[in-house]
Amino acid sequence: LAYFAHFCSLLHLEYLAELASIRQRRHSAPAKSLQGSGWALLGLPVKAVFGRRDGNQGGRKMLPGWQDVGSEVVAFILPQTLDAERLRFNSGDSVTVSEKNPMADRIGDGIVMGVRAGLLQVQLFGKLPEQKGKTYRLDKAANSVTYERQFTSLLQIAVTSPLPPCCELLVAAKVGGVDDWVD
Repeated sequence: LAYFAHFCSLLHLEYLAELASIRQRRHSAPAKSLQGSGWALLGLPVKAVFGRRDGNQGGRKMLPGWQDVGSEVVAFILPQTLDAERLRFNSGDSVTVSEKNPMADRIGDGIVMGVRAGLLQVQLFGKLPEQKGKTYRLDKAANSVTYERQFTSLLQIAVTSPLPPCCELLVAAKVGGVDDWVD
């Protein structure tokens, strides 16, 4: 339990620090500046929405306290004037989808599925409002995928009994004492 508590605290602190950094960036810079430096994309129209999965169907395991709001894949049309060299969005990155301002009208978070041929596909956790002709804003977000995977692994170590031999090695020494033998 000490192992779980120690690393769970560190994991939460790291994620909170990343969230604070992103929040500071969003507050301190205007939207056009964030777009110019590749941290945001403004005024993106939607080409298609597909692959809708409604929440609470038991298909996805959620972390304690998290709700399954469902998901769908949204294909956004990228501007033709986009400087791809400055774009900070890659496959697997976490993003926040909003109408104009992620701090005021956030729709949901998502994961970039791919960037190609003038399109950016996002798996959105939530549901995009059905309004034709509407444009959206995407902002780079804290890496929720890494956080979720690490937290899930810690939970598995905490509740699995007996532990596999590999995991026994991890928790055999006191927390922080695994590498005491190294000088």
